[in-house]
Parts: sequence; structure tokens; C-alpha cells
Amino acid sequence: RPSDHEILVSRLIDRPLRPMLAEGYFFELQLLASVFSYDGSHSMDTWAICGCAAALHCSTIPLSKAVAAVRVIICADGSIRINHKSVDDNECNTSAAGATSIHGTATSGDACRDISDDSRDVLSPLTGGQRAELVVAGTANALLMIEGEAAELEEDELLRAVQEAHEAIRAICDALDLLRDKVGKEKQKFVPVCPSDSMKSRAQELAERHGHDLDLALAGQVPGGKSARDEAIFAVRSSVLEQLVAEYESASDAANLQADANSNSGGGKLEGTSIDILASLAWKAALATRLRTLIKRTNRRPDGRGLEEVRPIWIQPTVLPAAHGSALFTRGETQALA
Repeated sequence: RPSDHEILVSRLIDRPLRPMLAEGYFFELQLLASVFSYDGSHSMDTWAICGCAAALHCSTIPLSKAVAAVRVIICADGSIRINHKSVDDNECNTSAAGATSIHGTATSGDACRDISDDSRDVLSPLTGGQRAELVVAGTANALLMIEGEAAELEEDELLRAVQEAHEAIRAICDALDLLRDKVGKEKQKFVPVCPSDSMKSRAQELAERHGHDLDLALAGQVPGGKSARDEAIFAVRSSVLEQLVAEYESASDAANLQADANSNSGGGKLEGTSIDILASLAWKAALATRLRTLIKRTNRRPDGRGLEEVRPIWIQPTVLPAAHGSALFTRGETQALA
């Protein structure tokens, strides 16, 4: 079984690469990152992202763009170091103060993904000479992932570090493009497993019939909290999928739709694809569109927060009186005991 560190690094590799695969590509894909030489100073996780991205970019796998990642360190004197070896107290002039941490955020023109803060365990604890340590991944023209830990960092300092990181990412992506030009293989041709435009439109029409109930659930206005909201959305989903599947299974071109979904021009087969899967994808697209429209119209998130409002954290210290130290952290419906 992989160690916790290996699992977290694997997630770090997956996050920027998965959204850059061609839409509708559902073939099984496995990436293996092995360390054959290590200098003891530079962390290998960002190089693992670059190595896996290079392998995909040059292979037949339909990765849409070159992807790269770098590690950024902000020293106590404000200097920024890209892919530098671990910083110790002697390398930065003054010691960093404070103990506030910030963790993962992902924004991108290529893709947006929700990411948890568990991969912060991949980062080394901040030393006295560091004010922040970030792992930034992206393409030549957009960011895909930011994981970080900082000690009372100003927003403009963080922005400057991310901008310098992106410059380094562009240089690596340019090198990967040159590598592909020299040794790259022709990309695999396949028929994407995607619902047709007509199926997507029909899913939106069916969802509209439950518009009031669906909007209440998406806006978090259903009594009973998150679980009740999920149940309300699932009820609408079940109704939409039942009718959508029934309509397309009885359609005269259902056999052709099935054949297109299960084949690709490269000669392979994607087993197990069915009208149910295509209908589920159509529902997912309809739900995302409706949620996005609702957020833009109300300027509120599904849990009721404003777009610039941070979810509050409730902390109860000394919940275990016999232990040397303990605290219970609650954020939304998630709790952690330390």
C-alpha cells in the first residue's frame, strides 16, 4: 500500500493533469512516477508533475496542453525563490513571524476544480527563514492549482509570488512543447463519450420543470442543512434521468447513439458505456449551468455565503482535559480533532 506521502503526491499530480485531458476521454490511464536520483535538497513532487505532464504531452494520450509545476518560497526578506533547495535560517536575513496558514485554491481559464487542503501535508513545515511555500501548477496561459502555506502573508506578496511562478511555468511549458515537436507521437483519435447537444438541451428543459425546487436546493434554502439539500437535488436528478433515459432509449437512433459512444476511430472499445451514462453527463452539465447562473444572479454561494465571504472556523480548545493539549476545529459540517 502506498504511504500517506505517496498518496498525497499522487493527488498533487492528478489535480492539474486530469482537467487537461480531452473532454469525453474515459479510457483507463495510469501514470507511474519513480525517483531514481535525489540530491536531498529539492522536493521531487513538482518534478513528478512535470515528468508526468511531459510523458502525456509526448504520448498518444490526448492531453490538450503542456502542464508544468514549480515550488515557490517567499523568504522573510521578501525575496522569491523558484524551485530552490530547502531554505534554512542562514539563507534569509530575518525570521518570519506569525503562524497563520493558508491552503489550497484553484482557479483557471482552462479548468476550475475544488480541492481540499489535505495536500498541505506534502509541504515541509515553514522554517524561520520562510514566510510562505507554494506549489503552483498551470499551462502557459492559465493556472490550474495553487497549494500553499504561509505565515501572515500580504495579498500583494502572494500575488507577486504566483505571477513569478507562472513565468517559470511558461518557460517549462515552452520546453515541453519543443520536446513534443521532436519526439511526440500522433494523438489518439477517439469518439468522445459525451452527450449530444440535443440531449443536453433536453436535460435543461426537464430540469426547468423542477426549477423552483431545484433553485431552493442549490441556494441552500432547504430546511435540514447540507444533507437535506443533497436529497432534494437527488430527487430532481432521479426524475430528470428517468424521463431522459426513457425518451432516448425509445428513440429511433438509440442504437446509433450507443454505437457512437462505445467506439473510437482508433479501433478500441470503451466498455460499459450506456444511455444511462450519457444521460448522467447531460444532467451534470445542466446542473452546473443552472448553479452558475444562480450564483451570478444572486451573488451567493450554495451555502448562503457571499462570493467574498470566508467560511467561519469555530475552535474549542482543551476538549480532552487529560491530554497534554487538544482542540476541536469545526468548519461547516467538517470537524477535526487535534
